[in-house]
Order: sequence, then structure tokens, then C-alpha cells
Amino acid sequence: MVSIAPWRRRRNGAANLEKRLSALQSDLVRLQVDLRGLASAGGNVAAERMADVLDGAGAEARAAAGRAVDQLESWTNGNLDPVRQQVRSQPLASVLLSVGAGALVGALLLGPLNGSRD
Repeated sequence: MVSIAPWRRRRNGAANLEKRLSALQSDLVRLQVDLRGLASAGGNVAAERMADVLDGAGAEARAAAGRAVDQLESWTNGNLDPVRQQVRSQPLASVLLSVGAGALVGALLLGPLNGSRD
């Protein structure tokens, strides 16, 4: 029977262990590259889905705003007739009321500016 010297077994074992560690290290590098690729692809998919959701929300917001404008327009048009009748029946009072309201708004807007100059 042939016996292998103990120092040779250790060297062969160490070489085998080094080969295995090297293979494990290269496998870990490949796994890291694969995981980075997956993370990048997942980020792209998430960004696409988020863009779709935002587009849908924007469309819904535009539709809601359109409905609100339509309702406001119909309400305004429905309530303008009494105002028109009042202006036609008392034009001088309507003009004076408008001038007074303009003067009041002007005084309110210019009032704080004049006060801060002192």
C-alpha cells in the first residue's frame, strides 16, 4: 500500500480549497452583477408603472376640472339674468355701485403699501 506523505495532503488540500474559494468568489461576483441587473430592471418597471399611474391621475384631474368648469358656467349663466335685469332697470345705481366697489378694492390694495412707507 502506498502512503501519501502528510505534507503533500495538506498542499493538495490547500490547493483544492483555493480553487473552491476562487470559484465561489467568481460565483459571488456573477451573482452581484445579476442582482444589480435585476434591481435596475425592477427600478425601470416601477418608474414605468408610476408614470402610468400619474398619467391616469392627471387625466382624472383634468376631467374633474372640466366638469367643475361646466357646472360653474351653467350656474353663472343661470344667475346672470336677474343681474342683467337689475342693471337695465337701474343703470345709474349699477354704475355707482361698480365705481364704489372699485374704489374700495383699490383702497384695500393700496392701503398697506402706503402704511409701510412711513
